[in-house]
Amino acid sequence: AEPFVKHSILVKNPEDICMAFKKAFYIAGTGRQGPVLIDVPMDVQKMDCTFLYPDKIEMRSYKPRIEGNKLQVKRVAEAISKSKKPLICAGGGIFSANAKNELKKFCEICDIPVINTMMGLSNIDMSHRLYFGMIGMHGVRAANYAVSNCDLFILLGARVGDRAVTAIQQLNGVPVIHIDIDPAEIGKNLSATTPIVGDLRIILNQLIESCSVSSHSDWIDELSAVKNKEITDNSVQVDGVINPKEFIHILNKYIPDDTVIVADVGQNQIWTANNIFLKKGRFLTSGGMGTMGYSLPAAIGAKLSSQNSQVIAICGDGSFQMQMMELATAIQHGINIKIIVMVNNYLGMVREVQENQYGNRLIAVDLSGSPRYDVIAEAYGIRSSTVKDEKSAEQAIISMLESEKPYLIQ
Repeated sequence: AEPFVKHSILVKNPEDICMAFKKAFYIAGTGRQGPVLIDVPMDVQKMDCTFLYPDKIEMRSYKPRIEGNKLQVKRVAEAISKSKKPLICAGGGIFSANAKNELKKFCEICDIPVINTMMGLSNIDMSHRLYFGMIGMHGVRAANYAVSNCDLFILLGARVGDRAVTAIQQLNGVPVIHIDIDPAEIGKNLSATTPIVGDLRIILNQLIESCSVSSHSDWIDELSAVKNKEITDNSVQVDGVINPKEFIHILNKYIPDDTVIVADVGQNQIWTANNIFLKKGRFLTSGGMGTMGYSLPAAIGAKLSSQNSQVIAICGDGSFQMQMMELATAIQHGINIKIIVMVNNYLGMVREVQENQYGNRLIAVDLSGSPRYDVIAEAYGIRSSTVKDEKSAEQAIISMLESEKPYLIQ
């Protein structure tokens, strides 16, 4: 289990159980948060022990840095004051640090546009005047244009994974400020001119105190022009199907502000990431591991955590067939999640790569023989709708959101 967890503990003595749990929760919840494995062998499980849970813990070998280096913070503030076209790229670390409010305050004080990695989507209100979308090979034009034309790049809690790195390579000698709680991530995929290690929320507060109110209106107007430029959609309209981007746009009209969207892996993930419009909600996805079958169980967990919010899992027909047995979990525990299955009878993202890069030699991507998902839903006692055009999309979405029980749209 070592490669998959932040730390693992083997309990050989029953008296060590108390400290093992204290250590596990301390390591899991501090620094770069992550799972910790406690391995209790069967013979130890059967032994008795006196359970005295420790009040506090000190680990000489593990002391994560919290506060940012003051000299580095000062250098960042000076770089921002001199910059004409600064840019913030905010990743999933904003969520881990619970720093959404600090990000908003920081970008507003310094008047700096914000773009996201996929894992950072929804860490700022998507209607905010300073927000310009997702970066990377599957990102939006405004975000990638911003990277190519900025004169200062501020990376907050992001690892610059392979989907983002092609856009980042367009920086061409631009100074890079990288702030992250994990020193191993700084400089790994992108050289940092000014690195700062520490807790993002605390460091952003340090920057808020150090930076003066700025204005970059010309730069923001330039990016807004790119963002607002109409992009003609030349896709062929076919009877009996709906453009998935248009479906997400219709969904945006009806979902509440605090909706949680859980995207799976593949084309459905990219269509959702680039077109969903969240204000106070949360976008969840598995990110770099490409874990098909993530959305439904993750949506169940998200609904248990946010019972008053709409929670919607969006997946393709390939990923849905890797997780549809979890419908039983939702029914068994009365968990009111909503599911959208985008059906194209292919593993769409892999097919796209095979078409574009391998001479249209399609291998193991055809999903012929797949079931009808409305009938699968009915077998579990779940209501469903089938969408084939814009009109049926609106009615299906309204019915789904009004339902107080699980609901499936195919």
